[in-house]
Amino acid sequence: MYYASYTVSKQFFNREQKEMNFCINCFKDNEIIEIIKGLKKKGDCDFCDKKDIEICEIKDSKIISDMLGEVIDVYSHSSFLPETFPNEKKNLIKNFFYNDWNIFNLKTDAIYKILIEICKEKYEKNPELFNESVGIKEIFDDEYLNENSILKEHKWKNFSKEIKCNNRFHTNYVNKDTLKAFLFFFEQTYEKDKFFYRARISPNERGYKAKEMGAPPQNLARAGRANAEGISCLYLASDGDTAIKEVRTGLYDYVSVGKFVLLKEAKIISLVDIEKISPFIFQTIELTQYAVNIEHLKKISSEIATPLRRNDSSIDYLPIQYICDFIKSLGYNGIEYKSTMNKKGKNFVAFGESFFKCEEVATYDVQSINYDYEKIS
Repeated sequence: MYYASYTVSKQFFNREQKEMNFCINCFKDNEIIEIIKGLKKKGDCDFCDKKDIEICEIKDSKIISDMLGEVIDVYSHSSFLPETFPNEKKNLIKNFFYNDWNIFNLKTDAIYKILIEICKEKYEKNPELFNESVGIKEIFDDEYLNENSILKEHKWKNFSKEIKCNNRFHTNYVNKDTLKAFLFFFEQTYEKDKFFYRARISPNERGYKAKEMGAPPQNLARAGRANAEGISCLYLASDGDTAIKEVRTGLYDYVSVGKFVLLKEAKIISLVDIEKISPFIFQTIELTQYAVNIEHLKKISSEIATPLRRNDSSIDYLPIQYICDFIKSLGYNGIEYKSTMNKKGKNFVAFGESFFKCEEVATYDVQSINYDYEKIS
C-alpha cells in the first residue's frame, strides 16, 4: 500500500503542468492565512478547487514550507521508535495533521497532496515520513515529559484521581513552569466599559435588585468550576441569553438578568477555542513540546466549560479548580471559557467583583424551553 502511494506521488511530481497554487481556504491556521493574504495574489486553487481566491504559488511557499516542516519534524518514522512504542500511538502523517493540528481545512488525502507539494524537498529526502507510520517518541520519554509536559508523565485521569483522593493542595503532578509558559500565550485584555451579564433565578416576579446580583458572600459560596466552596467568585456571561441558559432556568421560572460594566482594564486568560490556536504563535515553545501538551490543553478548556450533571458531585470540579487557583495566583483577573449551554456564548469568571458594577436588572418570565438530545443507547 505504501509503495503504491509513493509511486503515485512520483508521477504527481513528474507530470508536466502549470505552477500549482494553494489558497487561504486550504487552511484554518491564521498565521499561514495571513502569510498568503500578504502575497496579494488571486487565482484558482489546485487543492480545494476554489476560484478567484487569495492564493500562494508553490514556488513562493518557502516560509510556509518551513513552518509545516517543523511540524513534520516532531514525528519519527517507526524504525526510529522504541520497540515498546504502542501501535495505537502510530499513524500516517496526514492523519496526525488532520486529527491533532488545527492547520488544514482539508480532508486527509488532500492534506497528503498539499504536503508533498509544499514540502517537496523534505518528501524527496524522506518519503517514508509521508507514506508510512510515524509517532512522537517523546510521549514515552519520562525525562522529557517531566521537563516539558504540563502534567509531567501523567494523564489527566491520573491527575484527577490524585487531586480528588490523595493530595488536594500540594500535588507534584503539575509542571507549573510549563503551564505558566503556555498561559502567557492565552492572555487577553478586557477593555474598560465592556459589558457582561449575570442571571439569578428569582422566587417571584419582583426579581432581584442590582445590589443583589453580585457574587455570593463567602459563607454562601458553593463550589463552582473555578472556585472551591467558601471562595466567592463572580460568574458572568457574554450576553443575557447565555446567562439565562447557564443557570438552567426551568419552565415558568422568573429569572433576573443583571447587566455589569467593567470599571477598569482587566488582564485575563482565555481558554476559549484552545484547539484552534495556531501552533506557530508559541515563539518560546518548541512544537514537540506543544504536541505533547495538546491533549492537556484541550482537557483544561473542556473541563472548565463542562457543567455538573444532576447526580455529579462538586468534588468533580477539584482538578479544574486547582488549575484555576494557579491562574489566580499569577495575578490574572479572571478566566474566559466557552459556554456549553449556548454555543454562541462565552462565560467569564472574575476572581474579584470590585472592578464590576451592576448597572441595571431586568426580570423575565420563562415561557418555553427547547431541548436538544440524542440517543446514546
